Amino acid sequence: MKHLIGKRLAHLRGELAAQHPDQNWSQASIAEETGLTQNIIARMELNGAGTIETFLTLTQFFYRKGCNPAWILLENNAEVPMLLDAEVKAEDLAKDRSFLVSLKHQLEHYLDDNTSTLKDSVPKDSAAVE
Repeated sequence: MKHLIGKRLAHLRGELAAQHPDQNWSQASIAEETGLTQNIIARMELNGAGTIETFLTLTQFFYRKGCNPAWILLENNAEVPMLLDAEVKAEDLAKDRSFLVSLKHQLEHYLDDNTSTLKDSVPKDSAAVE
């Protein structure tokens, strides 16, 4: 799924570039606007590699540009419009940002729980020097 999300982010960037050729949609310009680096965006687009924070930052960026976050997230998005209708209102952004922050905390909690479970299940090498 990570790889698919990366490809969708790259597709959105290309779609916006085609619709708004007067604006710069390079990875470098998006990096400058989001506070990320061009390398981080390239890795995310290539194979979905990155942190939850990076994913949320890019999702919010594209949302502000009129893209539908559900189109990015849902595995089967055939029935989901890629772009949102009309203007995105400030209160909608605040509400969705709150949702995304909540989602980030839930994912971090999940990853913390599963990482510690994984560490506990890995046998310690008896020959290891401590």
